Amino acid sequence: MPRETVIESKPGLTLVSWMYKDIVHYGFQDDDGGMLETFRPTAELKGQKLRAYVIAQFRSRNVDQYMGKWPSITMDVNELMVGQVIVYEGKPGKVVFSKIVKIGPSLIFGVTREGGDTLWLTDRMNEKLIKKEIQVIALETVPEQLRNFPKSKYED
Repeated sequence: MPRETVIESKPGLTLVSWMYKDIVHYGFQDDDGGMLETFRPTAELKGQKLRAYVIAQFRSRNVDQYMGKWPSITMDVNELMVGQVIVYEGKPGKVVFSKIVKIGPSLIFGVTREGGDTLWLTDRMNEKLIKKEIQVIALETVPEQLRNFPKSKYED
């Protein structure tokens, strides 16, 4: 990605801009540098008007609002499949993506982007899905910059 300029920052979220093909683009980044949302000029929004719009959007959002942004593909733990991604808020203001690598009778194993292993009890995961504390999304819907998951020791 081209060199980014930080415009504003708050816990868990940073507003950046960059030039691409002589056009200014904007994006909301999480603490790991993953781009959660991007903005580029349109016929209605360009130049200072786009900048003002993006800044207003940034000031009105928190990183936890990105939970639920991606379409959930299941609300039942019995429908989980290897390769799907569990999304949850790890620490306040930090969205965590964990790719499912193995499903056992009572445990679900995953790996985060940073290489950390996650382990979920099946019963507890079902409760969290029902309460919408976590969501399960398809790998293809994870923002492209956040799709690189290392191999887990639990993978077959």
